[in-house]
Amino acid sequence: MGGSPDSIYSNCVPQGLVAIIQRNNTSCPDDSESGGYILFEFREPVDFVKTLTVLDMKNKPWNPWVFVMSDAETTVVIELPDTGSNGVYTLPFNTSLYPRVNAVLVQFANQGAVGSIEYPYCTRTPTANISIKKYAGPPNLCKASGIRSMQDSHYIASAATSNGQWAYCYVISIPRDVED
Repeated sequence: MGGSPDSIYSNCVPQGLVAIIQRNNTSCPDDSESGGYILFEFREPVDFVKTLTVLDMKNKPWNPWVFVMSDAETTVVIELPDTGSNGVYTLPFNTSLYPRVNAVLVQFANQGAVGSIEYPYCTRTPTANISIKKYAGPPNLCKASGIRSMQDSHYIASAATSNGQWAYCYVISIPRDVED
C-alpha cells in the first residue's frame, strides 16, 4: 500500500523538496504526527489553482482537508485521501469552480507533506514605471551632491570653468514596490 509501485498512490518518481510540519527541532527533516496547517497565501489573487500534490497523508484521527479561499469571500473544502506511507496524490481542481484564489490551506490530521501547488503566475503583463532624467554639466558634478547644480539636458561649456569639458549624467528612478 502507500507509495509502492502497485498502489493507487504509487510514488515512483522523485518528488524533490516538499513542505512539511517539522516534528522536532532536529537537523534531519521528519514530518510531525501531530498534524497542523500549511497556508499558501497569495500576494494578489491568482486566477485559479490547477493542482495540489500531497504525500504521506494519514487520515487518523480525522481526514485531512484542503481549504480554497477565493476573492468572492467563499471557502471551498475538499477532503484529501489517506495515501499511506510515502503515497502521492495530485488533487486536480476544476479551475472554473475556484476563480480568483487568495489562499490555499492544507490541514493535516497526522503526518503529511505538500509536494507542489500549481497555479498561473503573473498572468498580466507588468508595466515598467522607470524614469530616466539626463543632466549636462562639468564632469566633476556627476555625483549625488553635485547633480542639482547641473542643467537639465543641455549645457554650454565655458573655457574658464571646465576647460571646455562637459559630461552627461543620468538619474534613473525605479520606484520601490510598496508591497515588498
